[in-house]
Amino acid sequence: MVMAFTGISLLVLLIGCINFTILTTAKATQRAREVAMRKIAGAKRKQLIVQFLGESTFIVFLAMLLSIAIVEI
Repeated sequence: MVMAFTGISLLVLLIGCINFTILTTAKATQRAREVAMRKIAGAKRKQLIVQFLGESTFIVFLAMLLSIAIVEI
């Protein structure tokens, strides 16, 4: 029974990771205008990468806090 639940939880986690990747990619393509404006203003490639990774990390951190709160309830 434990193995079955472990398998199901890993499958749900994998689906969540794939969904997050797809949503992040879609959001990044919608923000192409912002990226273009930042490039014109002088932003370097590394700065843009740090911005997007920082936003993704922030979203993941908030999701983790929310999930912990839900589990405790």
